[in-house]
Amino acid sequence: GQSGFLTANYLEKIKSDKKLFMFDAFENFPVESIGVDRFWSNTHDVDFEEISQKFINFDNVELVRGDFTKTFSQSNCKKLCLVFADCDSYRGTEFIINEIFDDLLVAGGIMIFEDYGHANLLGNRLAVHKAFENKANAFCFFSQFSGSFIVCKLS
Repeated sequence: GQSGFLTANYLEKIKSDKKLFMFDAFENFPVESIGVDRFWSNTHDVDFEEISQKFINFDNVELVRGDFTKTFSQSNCKKLCLVFADCDSYRGTEFIINEIFDDLLVAGGIMIFEDYGHANLLGNRLAVHKAFENKANAFCFFSQFSGSFIVCKLS
């Protein structure tokens, strides 16, 4: 929730009326069936109550608990201007790209793939390459400093 907390504080500071959706299992990672991501299965225990307390005073934040490949379609997300994807796995990254980039990300919108540069997260990198390798309306940039892969949607 660190990136979300920073974003929530920023939106409050600039008095934005934008809504911040935070999708996460808010518990340990689900079982990953793809070999390149299998080592993530049932790791990273999270205390949902502890995280939700950090966001209790933010009216513009909605925590969406559960596997986002199942909860995203039930959310109120419509048009998005910024997506910070910290999915870790091929399955999650591919889902987010397929659900958001073409139909929900506004022209000029940005997707940041936080995990792209991490050596152990090859599934994430493969999903990003597969999606954006030949996409004409995507301006892509890899930051070797942060390890993030940034995609700006062109009109």
